[in-house]
Amino acid sequence: MKEYKILFVGDWLSGKNPVMESFITNKPIDEADPNHYSYPTYYDFSLDVAMDSETYHLKLTDVRVDCYERLRPLAYPGTDAFVYCFSTCYRDSFDNLEEKWYPEVHHFCPEVPFIVMGAQIEQRKETEPDQEVSTEEASAWAVNYGAEAYIECSAKTMEGVRDVFEAAVKAAKLPRKKLKTTRLKCIVV
Repeated sequence: MKEYKILFVGDWLSGKNPVMESFITNKPIDEADPNHYSYPTYYDFSLDVAMDSETYHLKLTDVRVDCYERLRPLAYPGTDAFVYCFSTCYRDSFDNLEEKWYPEVHHFCPEVPFIVMGAQIEQRKETEPDQEVSTEEASAWAVNYGAEAYIECSAKTMEGVRDVFEAAVKAAKLPRKKLKTTRLKCIVV
């Protein structure tokens, strides 16, 4: 069985944890539900998943955000694919892909493939126009920065959730980008 480490990065309100939880439990997750559990600072979960007539062992990892900037890269070694996450109804989380997440991950792991995930699409209709991130804008960003895919999803309705993980596995299966020094996986020095 092939094993892949998939690491999720993005702002606190990007919707990444509910999407991960929805995939793991195979149930919709309503972030507004007061009983919704928020994961600790470091989240690491392993599960076996059948995709494309093969079974994969996935190690899903998320390091919680801003206050751990110096510790966060310690989780990067061994990552097979990154998922850059943002909320389609919270522009700051999208802007931080370019200002924070891409530069950080690319600095430590330039050869590791990534996909981009736009979450909370069910809230788009209720979003202030200046906060909304359109599909076209996000897709163009993903292409411009070399993402393997751009997927939109909702943990609340489960729309697109499995697609995120299938795209991440496809990215993880790709050969690493060629650099001057060849490395098989992400290495933090």
